[in-house]
Amino acid sequence: MNKVFLKSSSNLGMAIKSLGKNNLQFLIVTDKSKKMLGTITDGDIRRALIKGHKMSTSVRLVMNKKPKFSKINLSEKKYISLMERNNLKHLPLIDNKKRVVDVKTLDFFKTKRQSSNEVIIMVGGKGKRLFPLTNNFPKPMLPVNGKPILHHIIDKMKSMGFVNFTFITNFSSEIIKKYFQNGKKFRIKINYIKEKKFLGTAGGLSLIKKKLNDDIILLNGDALTDLPILEMIKFHKDHKSHLTVATKIHNIKNPYGVVTTKGFEVKNFEEKPTVSSQINTGIYLMNPKIIKKIKRNKHLDMSDFLIRLLNEKKRVLAFPIYEDWEDAGNFDDFIKMNNKKNYLNKDKF
Repeated sequence: MNKVFLKSSSNLGMAIKSLGKNNLQFLIVTDKSKKMLGTITDGDIRRALIKGHKMSTSVRLVMNKKPKFSKINLSEKKYISLMERNNLKHLPLIDNKKRVVDVKTLDFFKTKRQSSNEVIIMVGGKGKRLFPLTNNFPKPMLPVNGKPILHHIIDKMKSMGFVNFTFITNFSSEIIKKYFQNGKKFRIKINYIKEKKFLGTAGGLSLIKKKLNDDIILLNGDALTDLPILEMIKFHKDHKSHLTVATKIHNIKNPYGVVTTKGFEVKNFEEKPTVSSQINTGIYLMNPKIIKKIKRNKHLDMSDFLIRLLNEKKRVLAFPIYEDWEDAGNFDDFIKMNNKKNYLNKDKF
C-alpha cells in the first residue's frame, strides 16, 4: 500500500517515479493521516503532459479530486459491479475514519485474456548506422542482455496477452525466420511478409493480405520500451482515433545564451535555454481500414503517410509516454541499451 500512496506535496515528476514502482498505474494522493484527497492515474499524467505541464507541477493540479471509492468488507461481486458500472480499473477502500486501507483492481478478479490485435513489426531495414555490426546481420537480431532485441519485444508483447504477430522483412530475413520460425516455441503465431524492394516505414503494410478486424499495433524491430500498450489501445478506442502515435518529450539544451532581438534592439536574454519537443517513437495504433490508403508495393514512409491522413482530416492523435524508451539507432544508443541490465532484468525490456 505504501507504493500506492503519494504525498499531496509531491510534483508530477515524483508521481511518475512512484507509478513506475507500483505497477498499478494508479496513485492515491493523501494527507498525513492517510485520508484520500484525490487519485492520479496513468491517463491523468499523460493528459497533463500533453497540456504542457512540467515535472515540477503540483499533483494537486493533476489529480482527480472526486474519485470513486468504497467501504471495506463488501462482497467480490459488489466490488466488480461497482468498478464495471463506473468504468474503473482501481477502487480505493476506506475505513470508518475515511482512511484508505486497501485498493481493489479488476485485474485482481479477472484473469488476463489473449488479445486478438495483430502486432506488426518492421524488421527489414539495413541498419546502416550500425555498420559493421549489421553488414550481414539484421539490426533487430542484435543482442541486448543476452538475447536479440526482437526477442525482448516478443516477450514483452506476449506478457500483455498478444499472440498474433506479422514480421515485415527484407534484409537478411532468413536469419530472423530461422530463429523465430512460426512462433510455436514462443507460444505465439508469426506470419512473415517479405518485401521484394525497400518500401519504407509504411509501404510494407500494403502487402498484408490477412483480414484484420481489430486495431493494428505497429512497432519498429529495434526499439525497447516499457509502454503499457493496453492503455494506449484504450486511449485509441475511447477517442475514436484513426491512427495514434506514441510520443515522448525530448529536451535539447542550447549550450549558448540566446538573445532575442527586434531589428537591432535587444528585447530579451535567456541563458542556455532548454527546448522541449514531442518526438515520434515509432509505436503506432491503426484502424485497419486506413491500410487500404497505402498503394501496393509503393515506397511510403510513415511521416508522409501521417501528413496524408492529416490532409484528409483523419483523426490522428498523440499518446505521450513517460516510460523508458530506447532505440538502437546508432552505436551510442545500442551501447546505452545494453548498459541497462538492471532495467532489462525486471521484465521491462
